[in-house]
Amino acid sequence: MAGPTVTFETPENVQVSYELAGLGTRFIAWFVDSLLLSILMFVIFVAVIAAGIMTSEVADFLREYLGPVFDKLLDMLGQGEAWESGPVMQMVFWAVYSVLMGFSSFLYFGLFEYMMDGRTPGKKWLHIRVVKDRGFTLDAGSIFLRNIFRIIDQITLLWIVPVVSPKSQRLGDMVAGTLVVRDKPRKLSRVREELLARPQHAIRFPLDGAQLARLDEKVLQAAEQYLDRYDDLSAEQQEALALRLSASMAQRMGQEPPERGMALVFLVDALAQVFKRRARRLA
Repeated sequence: MAGPTVTFETPENVQVSYELAGLGTRFIAWFVDSLLLSILMFVIFVAVIAAGIMTSEVADFLREYLGPVFDKLLDMLGQGEAWESGPVMQMVFWAVYSVLMGFSSFLYFGLFEYMMDGRTPGKKWLHIRVVKDRGFTLDAGSIFLRNIFRIIDQITLLWIVPVVSPKSQRLGDMVAGTLVVRDKPRKLSRVREELLARPQHAIRFPLDGAQLARLDEKVLQAAEQYLDRYDDLSAEQQEALALRLSASMAQRMGQEPPERGMALVFLVDALAQVFKRRARRLA
């Protein structure tokens, strides 16, 4: 059964809809990620122990970077030069390790969401991902904000926030302007199949890889949605949107906008070449 959906309108006046991920699905994804993170940290822990890290080596490292401050710290703790046999260096080492453990969640979720377009292994397995609250791809700043707030979101009292939020957002999502949505196969697959089947000789506006690379996901999604809804639009809407989208794409690629009667052809050709390159179907 489909869950609640959110709909956004792009600057090109094309609507993009997403189905919000359920709290149960999000919890399972989080549990899977937490399990993987725990296994990873356990492996690191065992590796540290197996490596036999010597307190003298740690002390030399800290003395090199902290200088006399390090020796004064030892004197204040009553250890002096007896750190080889005392517990101070072990305590310092485990304190640093504990801090790293505390930020491991931030690093795990942040790096995976950055490298996997809003996904983590758990999210990918459950077919959900994080998007901006306007429905588009995450940026690094949003990923940083939503994950640094994980430290605060772990407070038990704040667990109620996504339950009462209309869009199932936790506090970190609200601050970063993000949503967790279902990552289902696109309903626009028919459009992509038709574009991928478009023969190379039929393309009137050949574009090189450098030009196509300047087209961001935002404008590509808008153009694809437009083609999917094309038959449902009036003739005036078809022409107006084709002009607006083709002009936007041409501007991004450093091209002159196509003539009025060729706007739709330009848009279709550009999309076809993007998808063909992605599918490695261009020679």
